[in-house]
Amino acid sequence: MVTRSPDEAPARLTADGTRAIEDLQFEGWRQWSSVETAQMLNAAWRAGNQLAWFGLKDRFPGAPDRELRLRLTIETLGPDLACRIHPEARALLDD
Repeated sequence: MVTRSPDEAPARLTADGTRAIEDLQFEGWRQWSSVETAQMLNAAWRAGNQLAWFGLKDRFPGAPDRELRLRLTIETLGPDLACRIHPEARALLDD
């Protein structure tokens, strides 16, 4: 068993970092204002949403935007809630 100092301990969020570097990152995040945090989270959500959208466009190349929006709703909210909001989404689940 390898014994490491606290500075050399493996990071909790990544496989290729150290705990010391990760602690510095956490401290930096703690210093952000609530507006900065909200902006970062919004940017991350938008990026994820774009990736999901382009993934759907790749999987369903001929689908109109309305269908892709329904499929994205199914992916993000789950089939039950998506169909309660948009009953026409049920037809996409039967494909």
